[in-house]
Amino acid sequence: MRTTVISIWSLLTGVGLLMLGNGLLGTLIGVRLVLGQASEFAIGLVMAGYFVGLALGALSAQRVIAAVGHIRAFSAFASVYSAVCLLHAFWFDPPAWGALRIVQGFCMAGLFMCVESWLNAHASNENRGQVMSIYMIVVYFAQGVGQYLLTRGDPTGFVLFALVSAIASIAVVPVA
Repeated sequence: MRTTVISIWSLLTGVGLLMLGNGLLGTLIGVRLVLGQASEFAIGLVMAGYFVGLALGALSAQRVIAAVGHIRAFSAFASVYSAVCLLHAFWFDPPAWGALRIVQGFCMAGLFMCVESWLNAHASNENRGQVMSIYMIVVYFAQGVGQYLLTRGDPTGFVLFALVSAIASIAVVPVA
């Protein structure tokens, strides 16, 4: 088991960083929409956009992975996710933010597919449950900790969106 964990540490680090940023982003967007006085309906639609993208990505992101491979797909999904996170800081427009959230969800589905299929390839039948449980601990822990990063800046400014983008960009390094 130890050998398996050592062989996937870079992947776990990358996904941990991504989820750290994703945890911050989900909270940041909700808070920013409230501060911008968006309606509750608009807030619900924008936040649901992520899950629409997640569902769309679950249906089609595997084609990207099959076409270019795990490392390139991971890098591409993370790069697009990073760029889209920055776009929120340029203007406050709930409909546009809803579209951005769909793209974020699509990218995150692709990232999950890359990571989980990679983990399955590295795990044996004997330790697959342990590997996946470590993965889930990393995902939920990082996402929870990411929410605390909201205190590192003004939710109406650029800094927190830039922080999410930087974290997502750095997440590619251990994988690449």
